Amino acid sequence: MSSSKCEEYYKLYRDLEQQIILIISKRSGTSYDELRDELERRGMYMDGRCLRKEVAKLVRNGRIIKIPDQTKRKLLLALPSP
Repeated sequence: MSSSKCEEYYKLYRDLEQQIILIISKRSGTSYDELRDELERRGMYMDGRCLRKEVAKLVRNGRIIKIPDQTKRKLLLALPSP
């Protein structure tokens, strides 16, 4: 997946970052799959690798965090505590 392909998605969905944060704020402890499904319900379709890059950027910037869920055996996405 070329970064230019991801850039096309990011230009098409300019509010992607805000939508991700909004979804996670409504459902703290959101799995990546749940996030992707909700974005698709909102009409935002993209390659999964590009979405993962955007999520990773938000984690690096401290906008969202990953928390382990032992029962689901997954990392869940949440907003950091204020």
